[in-house]
Amino acid sequence: MTSARQYRPLRARNVGVALIALAAPLALMTNLHGRAAAETAVRHAARRAAGSVTTPLSVDWKFTGTYFSSNPASPTLSADTAYFVSGNAVYAVALDTGGLKWRYPADTAAYLPKLVEFTPTLANGKLFISAPDGLYALSAADGKLLWRFAPAGKSQVLGSPIVLENTVYFTCQNGRMYAVDGTTGEFAGGAYSLPNRPAGIDIGGDLGAEPSIYNGELFYVTSSQDLHARNIVSGVNRWTVHLSNDISVAKPVFYGDGFYLSLGSTFSSWKTNGQVRWSISLPTDAAVPPVVDENGTAYIVLGDRSVYSINSHGKGTWRKAAHIPNRALAQPVVTNNLLIVTTALGGITAFDTATGELKWNYKLTPSSDDPENVPTITSVASRTVVQGDTLYALSDDGSLTAFRHDAIDSDPPVIDKLEPENGVVINGRPPVHISAHIVDEGSGLDLSTLTLKLDDQLIGRRDATDEPAKGIADNGFSWKADTNTIEYTTIESDTGGKSSQLADGHHTITVTVKDWKGNQLNKTWNFIADDTVKKIRKSDTANGPGRGGPGVGPGGLGGGKGGGGE
Repeated sequence: MTSARQYRPLRARNVGVALIALAAPLALMTNLHGRAAAETAVRHAARRAAGSVTTPLSVDWKFTGTYFSSNPASPTLSADTAYFVSGNAVYAVALDTGGLKWRYPADTAAYLPKLVEFTPTLANGKLFISAPDGLYALSAADGKLLWRFAPAGKSQVLGSPIVLENTVYFTCQNGRMYAVDGTTGEFAGGAYSLPNRPAGIDIGGDLGAEPSIYNGELFYVTSSQDLHARNIVSGVNRWTVHLSNDISVAKPVFYGDGFYLSLGSTFSSWKTNGQVRWSISLPTDAAVPPVVDENGTAYIVLGDRSVYSINSHGKGTWRKAAHIPNRALAQPVVTNNLLIVTTALGGITAFDTATGELKWNYKLTPSSDDPENVPTITSVASRTVVQGDTLYALSDDGSLTAFRHDAIDSDPPVIDKLEPENGVVINGRPPVHISAHIVDEGSGLDLSTLTLKLDDQLIGRRDATDEPAKGIADNGFSWKADTNTIEYTTIESDTGGKSSQLADGHHTITVTVKDWKGNQLNKTWNFIADDTVKKIRKSDTANGPGRGGPGVGPGGLGGGKGGGGE
């Protein structure tokens, strides 16, 4: 990761975004299913065109390819196919089923020479891939290599390709932008191929953050902290402004006739002529570029895991900040009045754009194409993609997961790793540690329904910062999002009240929780307390104070603890 105040050429973190993704015509299937398959394809296409994402969501299908840690490249969609890169392989899978259509290289034992870190661009029936060893053009239909362009001096291709009509534009590590013919891969004419001059144009240095396109112009920041607006076709630089703050997530995000820019803890609104409209200070640095809705309202995720909503006048619109369970790794997405934020450790959280209220959350379970080598954790470091009523998320275990509101989920959550174990005999003097691991791979855990009972006593719950929730006098149970674990530890009263020592004899623990589709888990297990049994001491980490306190918003943004992700 690029640390604050330290810049380098644009590479692998928070960079992958499809700059142009053109929908291909729907190809009717003529396989063994014949007419029925064709009619199904038409019906699904109509549904995607008319639908919209609605929470709660459930897993419709999951396809798993090659593992690539912190993969920043997002999937690119046509009408019926999802294309994505993971590590050094390219995949095309069917949107309706998640079935593999093709892989490049086709030989499952073969791979690209270098890791690919940028979102593919789909245009004119071709898939363009930026790789360290050149620009690849693959047939979108079957994945066959059409051509590969290798820049002189073996300069690495950086960023997603830009396609305008049939010309492909791309930048390289040497600080130059090139233009090639999309059909042949040969140099295109114009300013990019002038006689007696080096190929391409000088863009003023290495890219320091993800660029954006607006009205045929490329807006980008170089590692020298200069913000440029350059006409893509002519190559002419229209203006340059020097920036003084952290540029690691300085992707211009457009709305109306202007754009937003996050520079460290400064958030600003700009005109397209390079003039600043207004600028405000944030509680801490932005973690990823913001996203903007159709009304010009921006949604900003900060490094302290708080989320803010700021309108086009620089004023906050939520009563309090929302909260995500782990650090954000990719630019959020706005769809159908929902803000979708992805995080480390496989988190996906949806908030209401009007209020910041939590609407749904999910934690991905790692998968692998090698059953003998399944990763223990997975993260979503690439931006999700929405098409119709389906949300597509690419995680770094190589899995592309499709979520839909009407996907069937009839299974309750699963619980294991019980502590104390069922039937065990333990000393009842505090601290007695109680915990269990809970997962739900269908629609995810609705943590607002999570309860814990010790015998007949309902245990209160601590909030997302591990502080006592309202009405809890001393301690309560905690939910640990990083391990999917509920934890509670009995303690001695520090107010002279009744001790929490468990009386000798049988005790029961009951955990209940629902998933987002209403399927409920009810789990009760038993243990025996015996004061004569030797006490095994263990450090109590379940109920310690949280590191992060409530976010305090800048003037007018709204502070406090937010809508609690998983």
